[in-house]
Amino acid sequence: MSALEERAPLVGLLEGGPLGARGLSEVSEPAGVGLPDSGVRDVVGRLRPLARAVLAGMPVATIVLVSARKPGGLEIALLWAVWFLVIGSTRRAVWLRPLAPRLPLAAACNGAMGFIAASLISLWSPGVSLTPAALLLVAGATFIAAAGLDLAFSGGHGRRTRTLIVGGGDAGSALVDELRSNPRLHRGTVRMVDEGRRECFEKAIVTEEPDVVVAATSASEVVRSILDAGLVEVRVIGLEGFYEHVLGRVPVDGLSPRWFMGVVHLYQRPYSRFTKRAFDCVFAVLSLVLLAPVLAATALVVRLSSGGSILFRQIRLGEGGKPFEIVKFRTMVEGAELPGAPRWAADNDPRITRAGRLLRKSHIDELPQLWNVLRGEMSIVGPRPERPEFLGLLEREVPFWTRRHLMKPGITGWAQVQGGYASDIASAKEKLSYDLYYLKHQSVALDLAIAVKTVLVAVGATSGAPALS
Repeated sequence: MSALEERAPLVGLLEGGPLGARGLSEVSEPAGVGLPDSGVRDVVGRLRPLARAVLAGMPVATIVLVSARKPGGLEIALLWAVWFLVIGSTRRAVWLRPLAPRLPLAAACNGAMGFIAASLISLWSPGVSLTPAALLLVAGATFIAAAGLDLAFSGGHGRRTRTLIVGGGDAGSALVDELRSNPRLHRGTVRMVDEGRRECFEKAIVTEEPDVVVAATSASEVVRSILDAGLVEVRVIGLEGFYEHVLGRVPVDGLSPRWFMGVVHLYQRPYSRFTKRAFDCVFAVLSLVLLAPVLAATALVVRLSSGGSILFRQIRLGEGGKPFEIVKFRTMVEGAELPGAPRWAADNDPRITRAGRLLRKSHIDELPQLWNVLRGEMSIVGPRPERPEFLGLLEREVPFWTRRHLMKPGITGWAQVQGGYASDIASAKEKLSYDLYYLKHQSVALDLAIAVKTVLVAVGATSGAPALS
């Protein structure tokens, strides 16, 4: 019996039959969302291009109806071909999953692509003339067609993916457990095979026809087996890359220093300091102007509810580990912490005042940090700045902790919209896994997405949304 079979209860149900007896274990979707058998899958695969071709007619028909100059037959055929490519073009855009792993965002991206494509066609094609209102109608038709395609073939849950994890030992098992606990992030089947038994893996490749193979060990052997089987449509990704694209974070335990090559890679798209600084300044100035009444009202509430100072100042670590003074609305009682006895803040912390609890849930207590942003000490988006008193402990217990100092800390961040306070080493390690994801993938688009998600969390604070640290 292989080591994988011995720990099958930890990984999932050991699949019956000759393949399961040779080291393949499986974790399936929740009941009712299972992947069809291979015969049904083949039929669905054949119907999808036909459905895509039919649905491409919806935005094309919209263009014909709303265009001031009617396109000819050849132009209609060209439009049909363009929209066949536009609809469903984001189905494999795995970067969408960590941001919002739901159908509407993918369909919205298709709608935006439809708007851009219609604008270009209207500009260059003599037979098509579209007004701004007509362009919006075409974008809406593209959105509906793309959403209809996903609804028809995935039950509204997004594309079902057949995933095969090759090896990885405890790390592979941990990934399986992660996917089992987050079914909304991964729709389809997940199977795991022992890397030490190549004949089992090769048979699994042919029999299971996976969409994605996660190479948790040697990628070269995995790729060779896939090429030997002639399955060039299979996509291979490393364990760390799979965590990034599906779960939106980086596994800190077992992370190799080689991973940081992706941060400084030759083909890494740069997010220049100038662009990020411009984003921060514009966002901060607009926020201060629009939220001036909120800032004044909050200051009054803090003073009347608990007396004492309105603002709270504390030394934190910024970019490069440089200390700076952070500014917040005070949410704890005066003297909440004894000198020389630092404590992590936590959800339901007894030191928090009644007004402070509401301020934390709505994240209004963080607004004075817009001044830190204008001073260049912080960004709008980035890892939350940690206190220097905890640095030694975190460096010893959490691998690569100081890599957070490669970027400016932020008022909000990817880790903050994913979880609550870092109240111990385990939660600090989990938040670091999200901060490292942001370090590698930071961009204007991601900053905007995080800012929007922060606002949504603030608006839904009364429903138990997590607070920022």
